[in-house]
Amino acid sequence: VAVRAAKAADNWQAFVSLRAWNGEGVPEFTPEASFEIDLGPASFYAIGNYTDWGEFSTAGGYASLTIDLPLSIRALAEIEEGDRGIYNRVPKPRYEYGRWTAGAEITLLEDYRLGGRAGQWRVERSLGLGPPVDSIVLPGGTAGVLELWGSGPISRLFGGVFEVGARYRVREEGPYLYWPKWDLRVEGEYRLLTLNDQLQVWLKGIGGIRGPMFVPDESLGPGAARGSENLNTLRFEAVVRIKDMHIFYNYEYFDALGNPNDLLGYQLPSQRYHLGLKWEFWN
Repeated sequence: VAVRAAKAADNWQAFVSLRAWNGEGVPEFTPEASFEIDLGPASFYAIGNYTDWGEFSTAGGYASLTIDLPLSIRALAEIEEGDRGIYNRVPKPRYEYGRWTAGAEITLLEDYRLGGRAGQWRVERSLGLGPPVDSIVLPGGTAGVLELWGSGPISRLFGGVFEVGARYRVREEGPYLYWPKWDLRVEGEYRLLTLNDQLQVWLKGIGGIRGPMFVPDESLGPGAARGSENLNTLRFEAVVRIKDMHIFYNYEYFDALGNPNDLLGYQLPSQRYHLGLKWEFWN
């Protein structure tokens, strides 16, 4: 069951919502609130949430600020803090996380974007889930992170726009569990809007390589971990909107399975897909 209240004006909007569940393996309730405001060249957005799982709780907050500067430059800043609870089974029953980053994006020739940002991310060791997931040897901590990206249209096909982009993220060395040292993602997207906005087609393909990361290995000792191999991923998404009805499909593929990328005893699927229908009713 979910209830939501929203308020909007010319330059700001806000909402509060409450969701509740009944059953096993689901939270009891989750309140959430967000606020967004535009003040000339500056835009501010914030959202916070709290979830009660009965045995434990989780909470988090996120805020971002963008400022449009001369020469088609946009300054970016964000901060996030929260924790994930972890079942209250250990003396410190919290999995805390946080990050702050700042950077800029420049738009060239009205359509091409280049950007970058840097900052710090914090990840603490995982506790309370039991072996082999717990990390005793690797305590976690705070690491510097750099992210670069670029995108832009390369052609127009059948009345639509085909756009490509890439994103690269790297972090400094450290004893961080389940956190890849680097990440590279390339994507292509095709968008078509026609028939007086009554028909929309959206196709997207994402290919990526996730670099090695530390994963637990109890065979090396209590709380020990080892490095994994690279993981190649592929995702395809397709959405067709006819008036207010959306038909969507997505497919994902992962390679390098059954090797050190998997937790022992917890192998990931090599592929998965979703097919669905969404119908929006407005006013």
